[in-house]
Amino acid sequence: MRKARHDLRHHLSAIQAFIDTGETDRLAEYIDEYKATLPDESVITYCENYAINSVLQYYHSMAKNEGIKVSVHMELPERLSIRDSDLCIIFGNCVENALEACRRFEGDRFINVKSMIVGDMLTIIIDNSFDGDLKKKGDGYISRKDGSLGIGVSSVKTVIRKHNGEARFEAKNNVFHASLMVRIKPL
Repeated sequence: MRKARHDLRHHLSAIQAFIDTGETDRLAEYIDEYKATLPDESVITYCENYAINSVLQYYHSMAKNEGIKVSVHMELPERLSIRDSDLCIIFGNCVENALEACRRFEGDRFINVKSMIVGDMLTIIIDNSFDGDLKKKGDGYISRKDGSLGIGVSSVKTVIRKHNGEARFEAKNNVFHASLMVRIKPL
């Protein structure tokens, strides 16, 4: 808040200069530019789980600011037999990887996130566009950040195994598909 107040003084000075010189077209451009930097005030509720809802809001906001289409359809109650920290590892890593992949893609950029509970399984499906450049080593993927084996997918697989689930990652026609199933217990 202090930073925003501090920066506001600079914005008001620029606005005043445009008014003083009568440059209304440039003033309108500046205001549009400034408004685009403001955080989206609308709060979207994707699911009842506060932690996962927060993770999805964060990445959706980033994707939206970068022109990436996001679709989310969640069936996730407030509490499950899986700790929120484990759910955050799954959703956070998968959606962050999807966002990074979309950033490198020049075509129709999208991220689709779905989850549902079927019997005693939580099913999570995350699809995203990507540039088709994917390198594997064994059953892991090579990170484009530093050329090492990707840590995020490895963390997701560890959590999935911990909960007697399955994880499948596939790529076809510039779409990366993550399909995850995690066993849940009634509370």
